[in-house]
Order: sequence, then structure tokens, then C-alpha cells
Amino acid sequence: VQARAPGLVRRGEDVLRRAMAILGEDRYELVMPDFVSMHEAIRLYETCDVFLAAGFNEPWGMRVNDALNCGLPFVVSDGMGARDLVRSTGAGLSFRRGSPKDLAEKVETLVRDYPRFARAAYAAADLVSPAVGARKMLEIVSRFAKG
Repeated sequence: VQARAPGLVRRGEDVLRRAMAILGEDRYELVMPDFVSMHEAIRLYETCDVFLAAGFNEPWGMRVNDALNCGLPFVVSDGMGARDLVRSTGAGLSFRRGSPKDLAEKVETLVRDYPRFARAAYAAADLVSPAVGARKMLEIVSRFAKG
């Protein structure tokens, strides 16, 4: 955890700016990059403490996997398929899409109990790694091929 305030990375919606206004913008450093390469994204993830994904309607949102793979706890919109990672990993929370108030509340909850979410994110990082996904896919295809 950074000594001053947790850094938050976002790629997405204006709901994040409104949530930060509710929280008090001076309490957190919000990093909101435009498109960046994967290499740059990983560097950003490594400098932050929490990842926010405010997608309104996304089938998954692989950036959440990428952030989790870097050990970041997260807050994700319930409009994203990645909300399933909340239940399966315990490394984050989901908020009502389009609700800056709910997002702000979830950020506060995560920050209050940061050590628990950080431990869960660290433990879950391997679950979303490309290598693990490839092995699972190979197992499925192998079972299918065997009939």
C-alpha cells in the first residue's frame, strides 16, 4: 500500500470521476489513461493499489484479468462479465453500473479492508494467468476429443 493514498487505475467511464468527487478527489490519486500498450498497462498496474472497471455492458473485460494477474484488488461494474471474479476470487467488489454513489461506497469498503482484498488478489493471480487458461482449455479439448 502506498504511504499516501491508494492509486486507482481506470479505463472506461465518467462514472469514475463522479465517484471520486463523492469520495473527495484529494484522498485518492486516480490514473485514467487513454489506450496504452499491454507493457504500459502492466507498468501502471504495478504502481497502483486498486483497479476500477466501470464498463456499462461488457461480456467480460479482460483488463480486469490483467490487473488481477498483477495482484490488484478490483472494483468492477455489475454490467461486466468479470463481476464473476468477485465471487470466484474474493479479490474485489462489484457496483451497480452507472452509480457513482455505489462505486464510491465499494471503493471505501475495499480500502477499509484492503489487506484482506490484497491477499485474495495475490492468491488469485495465478487463476487468471494465460498459462492456467491454456491448460484448462487443453483439458477440455482433450476430453472432447476422447469422446
